[in-house]
Amino acid sequence: MLGLLLSSVAAAATYLAPPDSKSGPEAVLVFIQGAQIPSTSYIDTVKAIQDASNFPIHAVLPEFFLDLALPIQSYLHKGIQDALNLAPSDLPVYIVGHSLGAAAAMEEATAYPDQYKACVIYGASVNRKYQYNFPMPVLAVNAELDGLQRVSRVGEAFFNYFDRNNTPIDADSVSSHPIVIIKGMSHIQYADGESVPITVSHLDLKPDINIAEAHQQTATVTSLFLCLQQQTCSDATDLIQLVQDTRAYLDPMLKAFEMEASPNLYTPCNSDKPSPHCPYYPAWPLQPNRQMSPDSNCICGVPFTNTAAHIMAGLDETKYPLINVDAIHDVSDTKPYHHAHIWSNCTTGALPCLMNSTTVSQVMYEEDSSDSGFPSASAYEIRVKMKARQIYKLFSSDPNVPLDSVDQGSICADINQASYDWALNAASKDVQDRFNQYGQPMVMQPDTAPILPIGPLFINSKLGFKDAKVNGKWELQVTSVGFKTPEDSFVTHLYPDSNGYHYCKVLSPARVMEWIHTDGLRKNKVAYATAMPNPSSNSFLIKDSIAVPSGWVQGNAPVDLEQTVDFGFGLTQSNMDLLVAKLYEVSDPSHPNYGKHLSKEQVDALTAPLPETVKAVTDWLAENGVTESDINFNSGKDWLHVKLPLSKAQQLLQANYQSFTHPESGKTVIRTTKYSLPQKVHSHIDLIKPTTLFGARPKQLTTRPGKVHSKRDASSDCANGVTPTCLKSLYNVGTYKPTNQNNVIGVTAYGGQYASTSDLQQFTKSFASSARNAKFTFVSINGGQNVDDPSQGGVEAELDIETTVGLTWPTKNLFYSTGDGDNSIQYFHQPDDWALALIDKPNSELPQVVSTSYGDDEPNFPADFAVRACNDFAKLGARGISLIFASGDGGVNGGHGQSQCQDANGNTVFVPVFPATCPYITSVGATTSVPETAAQLSSGGFSNYFTRPSYQDSAVDSYLNFLGSTYQGYYNSSGRAFPDVSAQGQNYQIVSGGQVQGVDGTSCSSPAFASIISLINDNLLNKGKSALGFLNPWLYSKGYQGLNDVTSGNNPGCNLDGFSATQGYDPVTGLGTPDFKKLLDLV
Repeated sequence: MLGLLLSSVAAAATYLAPPDSKSGPEAVLVFIQGAQIPSTSYIDTVKAIQDASNFPIHAVLPEFFLDLALPIQSYLHKGIQDALNLAPSDLPVYIVGHSLGAAAAMEEATAYPDQYKACVIYGASVNRKYQYNFPMPVLAVNAELDGLQRVSRVGEAFFNYFDRNNTPIDADSVSSHPIVIIKGMSHIQYADGESVPITVSHLDLKPDINIAEAHQQTATVTSLFLCLQQQTCSDATDLIQLVQDTRAYLDPMLKAFEMEASPNLYTPCNSDKPSPHCPYYPAWPLQPNRQMSPDSNCICGVPFTNTAAHIMAGLDETKYPLINVDAIHDVSDTKPYHHAHIWSNCTTGALPCLMNSTTVSQVMYEEDSSDSGFPSASAYEIRVKMKARQIYKLFSSDPNVPLDSVDQGSICADINQASYDWALNAASKDVQDRFNQYGQPMVMQPDTAPILPIGPLFINSKLGFKDAKVNGKWELQVTSVGFKTPEDSFVTHLYPDSNGYHYCKVLSPARVMEWIHTDGLRKNKVAYATAMPNPSSNSFLIKDSIAVPSGWVQGNAPVDLEQTVDFGFGLTQSNMDLLVAKLYEVSDPSHPNYGKHLSKEQVDALTAPLPETVKAVTDWLAENGVTESDINFNSGKDWLHVKLPLSKAQQLLQANYQSFTHPESGKTVIRTTKYSLPQKVHSHIDLIKPTTLFGARPKQLTTRPGKVHSKRDASSDCANGVTPTCLKSLYNVGTYKPTNQNNVIGVTAYGGQYASTSDLQQFTKSFASSARNAKFTFVSINGGQNVDDPSQGGVEAELDIETTVGLTWPTKNLFYSTGDGDNSIQYFHQPDDWALALIDKPNSELPQVVSTSYGDDEPNFPADFAVRACNDFAKLGARGISLIFASGDGGVNGGHGQSQCQDANGNTVFVPVFPATCPYITSVGATTSVPETAAQLSSGGFSNYFTRPSYQDSAVDSYLNFLGSTYQGYYNSSGRAFPDVSAQGQNYQIVSGGQVQGVDGTSCSSPAFASIISLINDNLLNKGKSALGFLNPWLYSKGYQGLNDVTSGNNPGCNLDGFSATQGYDPVTGLGTPDFKKLLDLV
């Protein structure tokens, strides 16, 4: 999002002089605001610090653009330095930050350690990358009821500073890095509570103390720390006591983390090489001799798994005492010593009889690469391999054990109940009482089982968490997956290693502890507190605010505010995380649900807005004179449309609609650069259109005249330009001819681009004789037209349809034409409109592949629109459509090579392209010549909106290692990389207006690659299989083996050489170009 947000630097700052009553050595405090919280909201807190301090403090509060102090060094440092110019110079400076501002303060302090005497962070912990080497003293003040910076993350930080190295809580340690939790306080209470960002309103908990008390306690802790740094006090007793109280408060949380063997606190022992203090894992009589590890500073296994083993055994331990030893390891490992084992000497009949067993645990975590503190710090599940209860009984010499059946009952649920009970009992009384009053209890459900007793199915079935309302009260239903095998069956005869097991997805005690401290309170205690200044539900919060995009200027034409406009309200969808999880399941060839695409009804049911969302928005509109009959919903109920006079919309949205002109294109639109929504509906609406999207009418990707009939170093098929014959030869299609009548491919067109049947037939006659007399089917979206006249044909549209028809005929080809609506006020959101139109159709009316050769610079799309559109693409992918997009024609300089390539501070940055950066589509770059090399026009790079999806990690990490420090700071290395693949993109031969033309661009590459996928789908459908659907998980895990790796060339732009193609993945040609027959073998 950086390219969008950094269109300015700090615009202003507030200076607060110290109280007249203060004397002594002076200092300066610079306070960095939290995300989307005005810096002036912290004035009361800063004044409280000045009053509590025993020395004079000058304070400055820089105000950053859009109230976002992003931790981008050049941007951040300039804003801070500008603010510091308001205060006296040559004084010690303390840097303070809240939330995102705390992250910014840490970045600034580590980048310029000589400029600051100490650092103070509120609602944050020292970032993990700095936790052992922060360059100055740092105070971390945290709130017990902070819904964003979890208490669990504070516990981790406390452990790693104090407990890991047995650091005493004394004057030295609290002068260096005190960590304090203020009880009863919430995240927003560091500020004045007048302006609450949407994330905070969703996640923060209701405080138990009022805002004045929160400010006073924050100021007290801060002043105790600062006076030690300023040497205006020498007694650290009060601060020591606060840190000791925090340690006592965190003790149950830290014990819970120990129970799950959290790797953020403990190093797991390497069970391949047993450690001296793990003396006999797995220590069953048949264990092989293995090299001992010298590591003694590690944890042997998951302590709670030993509890689980005792519950699984179900033995009378006065007679059959059990010693279980666990090891931490990937549960998919099938080496004998990474199975569960059991042994005893109970055959003698003597009691008590010692039972011995081993187990294997794998602890699973959500990714938190940004170390934001938002995601849970605890494990979402512990995968545990145990021997079955029947086997424990067998080894206790119980004569009644049935060897040919599996354990009965829900033993995994019993284990999870024990985890839940342990955490509830371990929590402090105050925490227990709060949870009993406000909390949503966990209720264990009967165990489920994989469809088949197969290890991978167990591994890929997550521990289930589901909100449910029972008898009018919310509960969290927890469902474990139990994988059970008998001791004696035909399966265990075939696979002896699989006999007598009972695996469980186990609930971590630390996850329960987080639940009772934070997440389990959200249903009843997330409400914005009545104990602090609470804006009324009718107070407005900014929904989106942008600078006028580059290339646009405010027009002089008056705006007709009485014109009626069709406004679309994108209602907040439910379960988008689950929808994406389903998308990956049906798209991952290693998952049992691969190819089991969802229906329209399933997607609608999963993502439909909550009834309270629909009610909140319709009630708000009704309050403003919009009747039920004025409102229209789409079939999925996630878009609400209503026609309003522009004047009414301005009132509803607190917007100011004006005319803006794009001189290069002559286009004029009516837009607003900012709009707001009442708090009561703010979280129920994702976006409204038309509002802040200027350039979302996707510009046609550049199609340049090529060199017709230019000689190429290639086979004779490609000697005179790229044609269907050339592509079939180059990409190993051979004589394959599609035959399946249910196979359909589509191409999209926008902005009045028309396709001509007569041009198509002239093209096939000249360049694709097997498709002679071919036709396409026209489909109108949002009033789109197609004037079937050669004189009206558009080069882009005809390139797309001629390429797909030439390669896939007689496959049915659809030509989607998306209209503009009104020429000045309506949407110009065509990629989204096209997707919404297809989302409303049943699966039977959808193509299996769609190619789109349009896009624009990512910063030209407001982030809310890009995210929503990308989610729409995910819906289509989950329903089995392969969405193929051109990557752009500007190299590293956006879609068209026309960006300024600068951030707000004038630094050179590369410009990504949307929708190519959406992680739920397949982006296609361009190659040229034979042998193939990267085409210089091929756009590629890394998104600033979307983080890198996990399916790219291995491939992209390899490229980043190859790249090293080259272009560091020019791109977002953690962003989604693009393109994914490539195809020929220069010197295509087409017919437009009755004339043969040569065309360049990824506009050529996208329909070419899409056509190869369509041919593969034809083969799959003929075999009764499903179409490929969303391609990327398959491409990055398996399909890359059927691609031609392109290892030469680069994509220059921004007056630089751009990225280089190399072996493996690169952000110029992706994974490579298609080899049809190899890909066919892989599917």
